[in-house]
Amino acid sequence: MKKITETFKKNKALIITFFAIFILLFIINSLTIWAADDYAFYNNVWLGESKFSFLRVYERSTAFYFAWTGRYLSTFINYIFLYFPKPIFDVVNSLIYTGLVYLIYRMVKSDDKKTTDKQNALLVITIFCLTWLLVPSVGQVMFWQIGSVIYLWMYFLMALLVCYYIRLLRKQKTLKDNIINIILITILGLAAGNGFETNSLVLLMFIFLSIVYIRFIKKEKLPKVAIFGFIASLLGFFTNFFSPGNSVRMSEMGTEGGLVTKVFYYVYYFKEEKTRWKT
Repeated sequence: MKKITETFKKNKALIITFFAIFILLFIINSLTIWAADDYAFYNNVWLGESKFSFLRVYERSTAFYFAWTGRYLSTFINYIFLYFPKPIFDVVNSLIYTGLVYLIYRMVKSDDKKTTDKQNALLVITIFCLTWLLVPSVGQVMFWQIGSVIYLWMYFLMALLVCYYIRLLRKQKTLKDNIINIILITILGLAAGNGFETNSLVLLMFIFLSIVYIRFIKKEKLPKVAIFGFIASLLGFFTNFFSPGNSVRMSEMGTEGGLVTKVFYYVYYFKEEKTRWKT
């Protein structure tokens, strides 16, 4: 108890700031109503059933994976939460948003011991404000029930993985090379890699460049945990990017061949548009 009290006194402004952010986010979440896909998913879940069924969640998520999207994890989570009252989601979503702010704070905070508690609190406030200014469509990405799981929650998983590699780059205390940590980072890597197509690709590039820097530029031994994290993220990315559902969705949207074809299509499209506007 004494240690907890001392920690609170030392980080009073920081702790109060995080608590205030959580309360603010919870209020906004509570005031955010269902929209669009929330109703479609809800009707799908409650069609002829009212009690939670893990098997039904698995069946519906798998069917959706083969029929529309490769974002299996976010689909799975969304089906689970739509079985329960929205206030439960509001609390969890507020915690995850607050957690994302905390992870970004851990990434960028100074290691200088002279940094004061108030300076750290100001940094957290700045990060929180930037999430509002830099994230497009904040309501859809951070508070909309279906959207926040697809985007915010996957950002959180990616940030969690990125934190490990940043600590590795800074030579800070990090995960030990043991079977438990390898299993944990493999699960995290698969989840983060399956998250969201473009962001997962950026995640892979960051991890890859981190590994190249440590192993070939710094010429230091690379932990097995770091290697497994990259491999798992790559596999997770493949399960999303090359999923059957993505091919089906792209075909219905008039783009044959899946996401790979879509990427090249839009590269060509923007090139043509740029040329047209010049003329």
